[in-house]
Amino acid sequence: MKNNQGYITTTLILLMIIPAAILILITLDQNQHHIQQTSTQIENDKLTKTTQTYKDEITQQTQKAVSQVTQNQTKTKKPLKDAKQTIQEQLQKNLNTKTQQYQKTHNIQINCIINQVKQTNDPFTIKIDYTINATNKKNQITQTTSQQVTLENNKYPIYDPQPFLKAKVIKQQNEVRYKTNPNLTSTYTDAYSGYIIHKCPYADYHEHANSNQTFKNCLKNHYYHISHDGLCLFCRMENKTTCPHNGLETFIIPVFKTQKAITSIDHVLFNQTNQYNGQCTQIDDNTYLYLDKGHKNKYGLL
Repeated sequence: MKNNQGYITTTLILLMIIPAAILILITLDQNQHHIQQTSTQIENDKLTKTTQTYKDEITQQTQKAVSQVTQNQTKTKKPLKDAKQTIQEQLQKNLNTKTQQYQKTHNIQINCIINQVKQTNDPFTIKIDYTINATNKKNQITQTTSQQVTLENNKYPIYDPQPFLKAKVIKQQNEVRYKTNPNLTSTYTDAYSGYIIHKCPYADYHEHANSNQTFKNCLKNHYYHISHDGLCLFCRMENKTTCPHNGLETFIIPVFKTQKAITSIDHVLFNQTNQYNGQCTQIDDNTYLYLDKGHKNKYGLL
């Protein structure tokens, strides 16, 4: 009888232990699955964050590439055959270096291919089309997208190669002085302008005429302005005289005073087939420009 009771007791204990063991195994499996899910999520979040950080780098690396190419032109004084292609190649080189740094630092395989560099309607902005691919042990991100990049960056200034390609100039800090050259009349001997592209902060160009101080500040900082007749950055780099895009214009400031002379706008002075005169316009006792009716109206002087 006792043996039967022991057998029954053992059987009951086993019947109780087996479900408990199964429950424990299920719980452990769920915990392991949760741990794996958490680990995967952490890795995926890291991959997403790193990819976004890399994409954010593209803006600065683009500005750096444009700065490198345009600065080199101020030294070589040679036009480019294909400015967009040259910038694309320099940007790709910069990003390849950045890719190696990311792979070492973040343990992620990442690369970016620049598909195209484009002009936009805003001459102070260019567009970059690219494909980015990033992978870790658990996931992969592939994106083909584009972003617009402003040409304004004090760390990587964008140089205007046009003065160096169109005339004989001498650098003086952030200015160039124009020497006698067939492209310029004698009125503009020793004239000066800037060669680093800074967007004029006076969005309404009529504000220039609000006070002499406003106009003087624009001339002192050699700001650039949007112009339908001016050349975009790419056309400047290729030393063209006409441009199908919205372009830029800046003032070339003379030092000789006469009643009238060729208009003091760079794209007018540098285009020998379409030059036209402007009347002497006094800015202050020592500063004046030659402006035609159209540009006087543009800058609020009519």
